[in-house]
Amino acid sequence: PTARLASGASPPGVTPLVAEAAQRAIAESRRVVDALRTDRPVSVEDVLRDAVGEVAVWAGTTVDVCVDRGAWVPATAQPQLGELVRRAAATAVRSRAASQIWVRLEVSGRRTVLTVEDDGTASDGRADGLLGVEELSGWLAPPGAVAATVGAANGRTRLQFVLPWRPTRREQ
Repeated sequence: PTARLASGASPPGVTPLVAEAAQRAIAESRRVVDALRTDRPVSVEDVLRDAVGEVAVWAGTTVDVCVDRGAWVPATAQPQLGELVRRAAATAVRSRAASQIWVRLEVSGRRTVLTVEDDGTASDGRADGLLGVEELSGWLAPPGAVAATVGAANGRTRLQFVLPWRPTRREQ
């Protein structure tokens, strides 16, 4: 199989997957280099914007990112949170042909909640995206620490993650 790929022949659909993986690797490398170059901490809003922005660039979708002042995610979990948002956005575009994606990190009661919503619809008309959500949310915290739900209503699909981190004290 490797020789076939090297000669330019590949099974159908493989080349776009390899190209996408290469683009993600380059983007991640750039983020790491940028983070090493700067002394300023990267905000969680920047992490989310970069993650969903990567998808928006290659898919032509529009995005909106909103982060509540009191929402807090430990710096050590921010890369995984960004990857979760990037994958959710990519699924919205590939599986549901979304043209608009909304990402919100907000305070709800005494919890921090991440919502990734899009205007796409699965080919059979129902929400998809639950497959793999538990795996993705498992990157953020121990199993069971993140409550994940998927739903569809009013022409939108919503993935919601109740995160295990409390809002900052001034917002509680």
